Amino acid sequence: MWKPRKTILAMLSGCLIAGSLFAGGASRAEAAEQQLQPIDLGSPIQTVQTVDVAFGKEEGANVIYTTVSGSASGGAPAIFNVIDIDNQQLLRSFPLPGTSSSWSHVVTPDGRVFIGASAKMFMYSPATGTITDLGVPIKGTESIWALTSDENGNVYGGIYSKSIGGRVFRIDANTLEITDLLGGRVDDGTTPGDDGKPEDYVRSIAYYQGHVYAGTGSINGRVWKINPATGEKTQLQLPEPASRPEYGGKYNAMGTTYGMTVVDHYLFAFFNGPFAMLVYDLDKEEWKDTIITNVRGLLAVTPEHNGKVYTSKKDGHLYEIDVETLTEKKSIPFDNSIRSSAWLKVANQPDFPDTAMVTISYDGKVLLLDPDSGKKGVIRTLAEGQANNLQSLETGPDGKLYISSYMGTIGAQYDPATDTFVHFPLGQAEGMGALGDTMYFGLYPKADIAAWDTTQPLSSTTGPKSVFYIPDEQDRPFIVTSGGGKLFVGTIPLYGQHGGSLTIYDPEASRQAGQPVVESYRHVVENQSIAGLAYKDGKIYGSTTINGGLGDDPIASRAKLFVWDVEGKQKLTEFDLKLDGLNRVPMISGLTVGPEDGLIWGAANGVLFALDPDTLEIVKHKNIYPEIDNYGMWRPVYIRWGQDGFLYTNIAGRLTVVDPHTLMHKRLGIDSPMIALDSEDNLYFVQATRLKKLPKIETVTGLTLTVPEQLAVGEKHSLGVTADLFGASADVTEHARLTASPDGIVAIENGQIQALRPGTTEITASYGDKSVTRTVLVQNSVKELVSIEVASPERALIVGEEYQLHVTAVYADGTREDVTKLASYTVKKGPGSVELTPEGLIRTVKPGTGHITVKYESESAQFKVQVRPAQSQNGNKR
Repeated sequence: MWKPRKTILAMLSGCLIAGSLFAGGASRAEAAEQQLQPIDLGSPIQTVQTVDVAFGKEEGANVIYTTVSGSASGGAPAIFNVIDIDNQQLLRSFPLPGTSSSWSHVVTPDGRVFIGASAKMFMYSPATGTITDLGVPIKGTESIWALTSDENGNVYGGIYSKSIGGRVFRIDANTLEITDLLGGRVDDGTTPGDDGKPEDYVRSIAYYQGHVYAGTGSINGRVWKINPATGEKTQLQLPEPASRPEYGGKYNAMGTTYGMTVVDHYLFAFFNGPFAMLVYDLDKEEWKDTIITNVRGLLAVTPEHNGKVYTSKKDGHLYEIDVETLTEKKSIPFDNSIRSSAWLKVANQPDFPDTAMVTISYDGKVLLLDPDSGKKGVIRTLAEGQANNLQSLETGPDGKLYISSYMGTIGAQYDPATDTFVHFPLGQAEGMGALGDTMYFGLYPKADIAAWDTTQPLSSTTGPKSVFYIPDEQDRPFIVTSGGGKLFVGTIPLYGQHGGSLTIYDPEASRQAGQPVVESYRHVVENQSIAGLAYKDGKIYGSTTINGGLGDDPIASRAKLFVWDVEGKQKLTEFDLKLDGLNRVPMISGLTVGPEDGLIWGAANGVLFALDPDTLEIVKHKNIYPEIDNYGMWRPVYIRWGQDGFLYTNIAGRLTVVDPHTLMHKRLGIDSPMIALDSEDNLYFVQATRLKKLPKIETVTGLTLTVPEQLAVGEKHSLGVTADLFGASADVTEHARLTASPDGIVAIENGQIQALRPGTTEITASYGDKSVTRTVLVQNSVKELVSIEVASPERALIVGEEYQLHVTAVYADGTREDVTKLASYTVKKGPGSVELTPEGLIRTVKPGTGHITVKYESESAQFKVQVRPAQSQNGNKR
């Protein structure tokens, strides 16, 4: 008779072991208080950056006055310099508090120098060698762009302001009192014949015989004649017809009156819409018929010398213009923009014994040119460099960080492995991105896309090579990304324009064609610019900003999301981001594909969201900073994915780390416009001129795995994983990575562990950058078997019929188990009416009675099976 066997395994299998791992042995509370200590890597880009220059004499020597750009926000203001170019020495320099750069200087008849720096005015006195801070000329001034003076030493300046518009101020020569000359915008859009659009810029200014001439922009620039005594203003209507080819179809889109120069009785005015220069006769008060095209700027022309003035053109040459006839002639190569200049006889320059044209380059060098002989000379930079504000930051395919600067001429590459910087020529890159081993740089102005193969040593002299320019009036490539073997660029248009572009560049097709193969699509979302792009499965998921180029208000009221079919070359849809708490949405940005979930992640104001690329439904979102509203203009939010699977972002300008599964987050207490990660999840961020580093942040400070200590073969049990995130606990079982080693002893699926065969296995739970391991013992089941039940035929079987037996084991604990395949089957020896397969299938052979025995472990059961003969078609037995 069967007797029960005793075991403690059934009791042990119900015991759970909860293994925990906390960072460095710290408690949960201690781990949550991890101190963030950024490492200051310094100012990686320091240059002598000079925009403008003025000329004078001090103690009989030729001097230049120029301002080296700095960073007011970085605590390194612009520096005004007095440089003796005869003896090549820096005489003196002065910081200009609260400023970053200067676009204009003017020397008055008494030798004083007035400096327009950022939004403030300063005056330098050569007599006393001192500088005076005159403050902000008009409340609301955002930048000062142009200065001029009259014969009495009164100074006039033009400003940019989004809030109060482009205005002209006057500084009294004697009292230094500053007044708003007109008390309002120069171009307020109400003048008869005007286009009706007010302008925010007075970009250029000139003076002639009692009148001030102000050049406005940036949408449809015009020249205005102003009487400073009466405040009367007149718009100088441009010569018609508007269809003149020199206008290039931009008679009503002249951009900005970027530079003006009075020479004799002529006013030369350069417009950067059609890149054309017009000439106005100040005495006759009429425009000349001459229009000079393909002008490069920055100013219109140089001062007159021997009856000639000079301008620079986009073909890389200086052009000579006869002042009397206004005819032009190509002069010498000059791949630069005309800046303020003077004709001087500079001492100690044997190559220039006579008068030479003297100007300044963007890097502080003084240039000497003799257009007649073709000679060129350079006086080395004598001013000291300043740290430059950083403009973009991106990790390259080589693991190094690439950095550009505002109004920059050089870039920096930082190697995290060696903690070293390398410098290379680079303009103002608004955005950067990689495709394969190639790093691409989106340069302002003119949306120039340059490239560098990162497998090659970085050149300190040549830098990235221009690949193509984005067409259709585009200017600022803030978004540079890739996918499917192609480069995708999103841009902001020119000043005063609306409608950014989505541009697609195919490097392989370009290689085969021997020229850039580029597709560019403007107004993908009408009157909006591109602020985010992410590629997945042949589609581009894009987002916008309502802002266009500077100088005009947005037309659209709310940013959009869109989907673009790369192969089909068409927009599939555009739609709103409709979430609670999103009222005003000027920009949606930061688009990126989640590396684990395949969702499209992005940000708007303080909201982080994730979009299903198939349904376009928002499947996750969190308003991390609900107090933030109406955030963003051009620069996107950046979302970076760490090796630990966490999301690092500067959403709303605030450094934040987010668990993409639970959406739990931690604000790091640092604000920055740009971030990047290296391969070890060190977080880099920018503050003004400085690059800083946060060493790897502990995202998971503790991890607990709850799992049975022992299991019986066939047994299933739930397990659990709890993570300590940012000072709080979260059940992360669904998202944790669970593995068993060695394989085959247990199976783990959907939060459950099932014992498969006897043995010892280690269960490891991983989440973020933390892991915890526990040991589980699996043994054979030894539950007490009480009986077996056999589902046998309840009727007689017919010869030729089959029947499958089913055997169930019944245990003392009430559990039941199908053991049909584990049981054994026998039939009484001798001529029988049935046969049995090892799997318990009965096959009838002939009429009669079959005696069957079924056995499983210690239990058995016996029964009979009656077999009847089959009947013939006429009903008789056969």
